[in-house]
Amino acid sequence: MNQASRHLNRARSTTNKTQHAKNALSEADQALSLTPRDPSVHILRARALYIMNHRTAAIRSLNIALSLPAAKLLSPEERADALVFRAEMKLEVNRRRRVDSAMEDVVEAIRVSGEECEKLDLMMCLLGKCYEWKGMKEEAKNVFQKVLVDVEPDSVEARNGLKRLGS
Repeated sequence: MNQASRHLNRARSTTNKTQHAKNALSEADQALSLTPRDPSVHILRARALYIMNHRTAAIRSLNIALSLPAAKLLSPEERADALVFRAEMKLEVNRRRRVDSAMEDVVEAIRVSGEECEKLDLMMCLLGKCYEWKGMKEEAKNVFQKVLVDVEPDSVEARNGLKRLGS
């Protein structure tokens, strides 16, 4: 698993992303042959698949990592990160069809991570975007305003969301 993490880090920081992602995927698959229920390996596998532009397969890996009983082995922060990652991919794959499911993931991530999460503003902005895409403009405005008032007063994303909504 450590080797897979190293390959994944290299894939994020080099120009030869695909080869490092393939190596990370191979290492993750090898680790899964030993511990098939380890959710962190499934998340690592999903990140490698994402870099290789295999979004649907990455979502399937995250579904395994976030299903019970595997999800119980994740820390709240790991679980929240995986939920947000899955939501973002669902929206990339088919925003119109998957926005409700993505919203559920983001709401759960916010609940799991708590008020002290350092990525709370990003999660809430993603929720605001989901509301916006569903045509729920008032809810979207409320979320973006809450980000600016209660979470991160300097959030560019929340300000841009309010601008898009005409506030």
